[in-house]
Amino acid sequence: MVLDDALAQIPDAHRHGTLVRADSAGSAKAFLTHIRTLREHGLNLRFSVGYAVTEPVRRAIRSLPEALWHPALDQNGTLRNGAEAADVTGMVDLAGYPAGTRNTVRRERPHPGAQLSLFDHDEGLRHQVFLTDTPPGFAHLYSCVGYVALGRLLEELDDRPLDTLIRTRVLDPLGAATATFRPSTISATVATETQLHRGPVRGQVHDELAHAIGRPVGNAGMFATAEDVLALGSMVLNGGAGRARRVLSAESVKLLSEPFIDADNYHQAIGFRVGDDLTMGRIQGIGHTGFTGTSLVIAPHSGGTAVLLTNRVHPTRFDADITALRRSFAERLEQPVAD
Repeated sequence: MVLDDALAQIPDAHRHGTLVRADSAGSAKAFLTHIRTLREHGLNLRFSVGYAVTEPVRRAIRSLPEALWHPALDQNGTLRNGAEAADVTGMVDLAGYPAGTRNTVRRERPHPGAQLSLFDHDEGLRHQVFLTDTPPGFAHLYSCVGYVALGRLLEELDDRPLDTLIRTRVLDPLGAATATFRPSTISATVATETQLHRGPVRGQVHDELAHAIGRPVGNAGMFATAEDVLALGSMVLNGGAGRARRVLSAESVKLLSEPFIDADNYHQAIGFRVGDDLTMGRIQGIGHTGFTGTSLVIAPHSGGTAVLLTNRVHPTRFDADITALRRSFAERLEQPVAD
C-alpha cells in the first residue's frame, strides 16, 4: 500500500519512531490495524489521525466539565492560540480499533470564513477529533502547559488560589520568607525585557503566557532571592525536610530526581531535569533553568547546590545566550568549598 512505499523511502536509521498523521480518511480501521501490524513486525510506528465528529462524539463533548479542557499545543510544541483540548477516551465506542487507541478533541475559535457544522455553530467553536495510539510518556516535548494545568488542578483540589497554597505548603516550610508571586515594591526586583506590547517589564511576570492569564500560575512568575532558591535545593538534599518543617515526602523527592523519560540532551524527572549536559556540564545533577536567565542545579552526590540568577533578557532576549556561563557555574560544584 501507499504507506509501505512511503516508509520504504525513509533511511532505515530514521524509519523507527515514526508518527503517521492523516485526516479523517486515515481513521479507517483497516488502515490503523495495518499500522499496528507493521509495529508488531519491528517498525516502531504510532498514529495520530482525524476522526469524524459523530453524534456519540458530540454527546461526549457536551458532557465534559470545563475543568477537563486544557490549553492545546501546535505540532511544533508551542501553544496554539485560543485552542483547548480534552481526552474523551472511554466516552466513545472504539470497538474494532487497535488496542490502546485514544480519542482526543480540540476546540478553538473559528477563523473568518471557516466552514462550520451545525454543531460548531451551536457551540460557537470549531471542533476537531483525533485518534492516536501515542501513550503518555511516548516522547518528551518541553512545554509550559503541563505546569499551568497542574497549578490549576491543585487549586481545584485545595480550593485556594495557587499563590496562597504555595505560600503555606511550600515557601513557609522552606523558610523562603521573601519569595512571592506579588512583589510589594518594584525596587526589590530587577528589570527583565523591554517588550513591544508592555514596555520595560519589572516587578511583573515576564513569561507571556503567564502574563496573559493574569494571575499566579504554575509555569512562571515567582520572585525570589538566591537564599530562597538555595532553601529549595537544601530541602531536596535533606530528603524533603525544609528549614521550618517537612515540605515533601522522601518518595516525592525521589520522583524529582529519578529519570522518567529521555529528552534531547537530558533525562526528565517529575519536574526537574537530570544530567542536562548543556546547562550542568559534567555535573550529574538535577534542576531547572528559567527563560529570563536563572538556574538551579542540585548535586545529590556532593551535597551541593548552585543558584544562578541573571536577567539575561535585559533589555532584549536576542543575542543573550548564557549557556556556557550556566555550565561553567554549575561545574564549580565539583570544587571543594573552603570553610
